[in-house]
Amino acid sequence: MATLVVVMAGCTHRTAAGTPSGAPAPGASGSGAAAPTALVVQPDGATFRVTSVLSVAQAVTTGAGRRYQETSRVPGLLGKSPVSKLALTSAGDTVIATAPPDLTTGGEVKIKQNTVSLLGPGGRRDLSLPPVRGAAPRQAIYAAARGDAVAWLETPSTDLYGGDWSVFAAAGGTTRLLGTSSGVAPGGHVPAPPGSAAPVLGDEFAYWPTAVPAGRKDQFGLAIAGRRLDGTGPMRIVVRDAGRPAADGKNLYYVRTTMFAPAFAENRYEIRLVDATGADRVAAAGRLRKGEEVSALAADAGTVSWIVTSADEEDEQARMYAWDAAANTAVQVNLADRGLSTEISASGRVLAWGNGSGNGDGGMYLLDLGTEPALFRLGEAQGLSYAFVAGDHLAWSVMGDDPQDPAGNVLVVGRRL
Repeated sequence: MATLVVVMAGCTHRTAAGTPSGAPAPGASGSGAAAPTALVVQPDGATFRVTSVLSVAQAVTTGAGRRYQETSRVPGLLGKSPVSKLALTSAGDTVIATAPPDLTTGGEVKIKQNTVSLLGPGGRRDLSLPPVRGAAPRQAIYAAARGDAVAWLETPSTDLYGGDWSVFAAAGGTTRLLGTSSGVAPGGHVPAPPGSAAPVLGDEFAYWPTAVPAGRKDQFGLAIAGRRLDGTGPMRIVVRDAGRPAADGKNLYYVRTTMFAPAFAENRYEIRLVDATGADRVAAAGRLRKGEEVSALAADAGTVSWIVTSADEEDEQARMYAWDAAANTAVQVNLADRGLSTEISASGRVLAWGNGSGNGDGGMYLLDLGTEPALFRLGEAQGLSYAFVAGDHLAWSVMGDDPQDPAGNVLVVGRRL
């Protein structure tokens, strides 16, 4: 089995052209990110000040629903085809992936080519390119949306630990292949990056995490790849020793810990920013206790959010931070599970999250950071705890009477009143 081994690069690095690793620069900032300032470490080891601490135990169970009017429900089946709900657009459409039924033969999982589509009140529109004759069928497992652009990752692999990947984007009415794993490693088979391999979208670029060859044969490090949404220019490695990308307009944020850069300090994490010039700097940082890790990152409109997992199984209280880049202050939310599989969705000053298929708290939550932070519990869907927010729209999972019957498990989409 291939191993992940990374030789640590400098904590701050840029090429002579100003772009890390020869990659395309993300672009000029228009998202409210703070200008570089001297970082002041607080007594708790963080470079930012926590102004409010909330707990999901305090979340209001009524009220959020009254703020949103239901516009559609995405079923678990279309005909006999299972539906994966991957992302939400600001127009209120859901990015879905469908596959022909009967995915198992003699107990063995058989992948059939997925079709990625937009599904909403106006109907369904397929985004996928036609299948290539003779190519292995692929499943779409991650997606992201921003404006009218959608990006998604497909793989022919059912191996949780690695495989081949292909990243596609649909923008401006055209679907393009942005890159494949064969572009970063001979043969294309690479280990899976920790956590999610989901792409993220900026105004002009798509980014996604990947393993990349490092050192001797079968040794890999971790990096973030990127390419312009219009398909111009090649796919490039934007930054190495990095993971958990999040794009805010024209800025790229990412996480650096020992998970991504083994020579990094064991008791520290950094949320880093690659700006328009390609300069790579620390945006925010904090202390990690033994066993903790940063498991998720999201960014939009100058608000950057991340989760620090709990250190052990008995302490099911991960911490989520919603950091205001301009003010250098954060709201802390104490969760009710370890945060290992929790995913954050961000739109402006509104965040939504659930722990996906993870154990522990199956609740879905919405945090409105308006004048006073307001925390709502949207519902519970153990094993299917997904929530998305985009523009004025919110979506969350509702399970049927029989959770094992996918037909009854739906994604409810609503528009803010």
